[in-house]
Amino acid sequence: MDKEGHPHFIHKEIFETPQTLIQLTKQNKNLCLELASAIKRARTVYTIGSGTAGAAASQIAYYLRKFAKINAIGLIGADAQEYIDLFSKEDLIIAPSQSGETADVLEVLEIAKQKKVKIASYVNMPGAMMTRLSDYKFMANAGPEISVVSTKIFTSQIAWGYLIAKAVNNQFDEALTNIQQLAQEIDKYLKTENNHLQIKSLAKQLVKNNDIFLLGKSQNYLIVKEGMVKLIECSYKHAQAMPSGDLKHYAITLMQPGIPVITVLSNDDVKADVINAINEVKARGAMVIGISPDNEQDFSVYLPVPDTRETSAIMNLIPLQLLAYYLGVEMGNDVDKPRNIAKSVTVK
Repeated sequence: MDKEGHPHFIHKEIFETPQTLIQLTKQNKNLCLELASAIKRARTVYTIGSGTAGAAASQIAYYLRKFAKINAIGLIGADAQEYIDLFSKEDLIIAPSQSGETADVLEVLEIAKQKKVKIASYVNMPGAMMTRLSDYKFMANAGPEISVVSTKIFTSQIAWGYLIAKAVNNQFDEALTNIQQLAQEIDKYLKTENNHLQIKSLAKQLVKNNDIFLLGKSQNYLIVKEGMVKLIECSYKHAQAMPSGDLKHYAITLMQPGIPVITVLSNDDVKADVINAINEVKARGAMVIGISPDNEQDFSVYLPVPDTRETSAIMNLIPLQLLAYYLGVEMGNDVDKPRNIAKSVTVK
């Protein structure tokens, strides 16, 4: 595959995010509404994935709870065993996946199928086993993702979850419009050179740090968790994401002068809570890196993002992906093929 002028495949694939979102808006509306109807009928909706797809699954569950008031539970494939006895034919499982061949997720889906649980999947690879097991089959049609570090597929998965959740709440067309606007904002963000210069400068500062903490809440918690995954994959540094409200219960002991803390904020009903956590780490000398539509007082470094309202968590993801990429490059790592991991984990 050709990098088409980009220095790495991951760089190219982050830049392809707007196109993948536009492709998402071409999903079959009737099939989306059919799944939405099945979700309404389900006793419990489980979402399941591993690694990056696990974060996507949990974000999809968040959207179902937030916008559709659905009893949705996010599961990690390898740790779903204790839920299997709870599965029944009244339940529904949603599985996002890049390859559709993840072994620990397929194992759970095969058991669920025997128990007559309805299965929906959102997969990027045609003909995958996960698709064949599914009652509701959705294709991302996001194009090849060559880099082992998944970026545009994750964005597509959580945007699809947002679309389905809004469809359950009879707001499918509104969600389409919001995703189209999001794609435009991400495209403008990626094409603004100053955004890249800011993040590259920050990456140079972070090279000397062994630990990086990330704080988020509500819609942004799984986003900082995925940011953690990207930082680990690209930089091999220790990164830890946590709910901002949990800070005082343990991680506050680790806060000291100069330690980097990435915080992600949206203009939502939990913003003040996150700002309280920022105040606590700043008071202990942390370097607070803020990703937000607004420059808050205690930010040491500010990475501005546009306010895309309901989809702001997805918008906030882009600077995190870019930071992981530029930090990995700065450290001389193979950012397309990080050590010890594979694109698709097809064995347990």
